[in-house]
Amino acid sequence: MSEAQDLAERLAAWGTYHVERPLLGGHRNRVYLVRAADDTLWIAKTTRRSEAALARAHHLQCQAAEVGLGVAAYRKSDAGLFGLGGLTVEPFIEGQPSTATDMAGLRAGLAKLRQATASWRHRPGFAGAADLLSGTHGGDINLSAMPDRIVAACRGAWTALQTRRETAIHGDLSPANLIRAQDGRLILIDWDEARRDTPLFDHAALSPNRMPRALAQAHLAWEVASGWQTEPDHARILARRLLQGSA
Repeated sequence: MSEAQDLAERLAAWGTYHVERPLLGGHRNRVYLVRAADDTLWIAKTTRRSEAALARAHHLQCQAAEVGLGVAAYRKSDAGLFGLGGLTVEPFIEGQPSTATDMAGLRAGLAKLRQATASWRHRPGFAGAADLLSGTHGGDINLSAMPDRIVAACRGAWTALQTRRETAIHGDLSPANLIRAQDGRLILIDWDEARRDTPLFDHAALSPNRMPRALAQAHLAWEVASGWQTEPDHARILARRLLQGSA
């Protein structure tokens, strides 16, 4: 069975789909452009998340839409589930890559989302940076699989975040995850790393050159830890920068 046939069979939980082609840009999951029987285009992604974690992320997507942020939300399968056969499905957004001005334009919407999610619960299986000062697992992070000196550097950087308030965050803001649709709307995609944590991690993408050193180190530490197993080569390059900054 070909990869496309296997994918189409797994997508049957959402209906009849034809696999158009794989898409670039998925560093931790494989991403495909697929066409439904009604000729609409969708995105199918592989996922390692539990159904409970996907449902919690969808809840956040809905809250983001309520405060005016554009969202490409997970689509439920015919069985009412967000993930089946190791896949999720979401709308394909046709448009242009975002600009620095577009990214800055998210500030007001993200501020409203923070206010709306002050009491938002953790996604099952996830953790924030403050939780990982003593815990070892959360999302893509497994500190027990990392060298002790890297773990110590990460936790040392995260101590700066202990007293900061937490809300729900997108967790992976970048120009690659913001699309200007053909109708002019800005659409946030890829909510796979959404979690409860300090908003610093979202702000880092909006003002990357204006971060206080301690907070920049905390953000770098998160990138190292979350990519250690999923993007090992990149994570090890970042780890060298982290160690130099903490020396």
